[in-house]
Amino acid sequence: MNVTMRVLSAAGGAAACGLALWAGLWGAADASARTAKNEVARWEQGGAIPRDADPDATLAVALRAVERDPQNGDYRMLVGKIHEWKAVAHPVWSSPARRERDEAVRWYRQTVALRPSDSLAWVSLAQSRFFNQRLDAETFGALERAGIFGPWEEVTQLKAAWLGMALWNNLPEPLKDAHRRSLQRMFMFHKLVYQLTVMAYQFDWLDELRGLTDDPRAHEVIERQVGWLKEGTSGNQY
Repeated sequence: MNVTMRVLSAAGGAAACGLALWAGLWGAADASARTAKNEVARWEQGGAIPRDADPDATLAVALRAVERDPQNGDYRMLVGKIHEWKAVAHPVWSSPARRERDEAVRWYRQTVALRPSDSLAWVSLAQSRFFNQRLDAETFGALERAGIFGPWEEVTQLKAAWLGMALWNNLPEPLKDAHRRSLQRMFMFHKLVYQLTVMAYQFDWLDELRGLTDDPRAHEVIERQVGWLKEGTSGNQY
């Protein structure tokens, strides 16, 4: 009995030490990720990587978070996002931009492997592959999964709407139908009509957009936005 108690006591102590170590690693990972996320948020707020920023240092911090907590999909998503931002710092079709987007795709794949229902990771994967001109089954499949897993996720759906219009002539018919249904859901939220109109104007997709709703108010907003866009101005009041 004494031996058993000593073994159990030792095992309990080891388990406690292991949990403490894990908690310490998780805390360090979370702190690293928070630092990197705050920096990326600063880039997003300004619409560009500021001159005083060091994206490589931010990437290194995010990679430390992944190393400390490799099963955390958020951290892998963050690394992918940083690579996307690094791509934006180069001309869109340049080799450095393509390399960064390839890295983003690699990390987004890891994210959806850990979290198969992460709609934002799926649409981000599709977007990076689109900009690298890889219009294939993986790109279309990622776009389809974004719609399936995030039908009410505003950021996901706005990205998917943009991609759907940009890829319209290349989309398989079933994906075109899914895209139309997604946009029809978005008409339920009047504030999104502005963004959809801007996208449709950009891609010469206005007739398709108009055909998706019978709501007179939505049509009024579409035409008002089109008028502003033709004048070189824009608005966002519904």
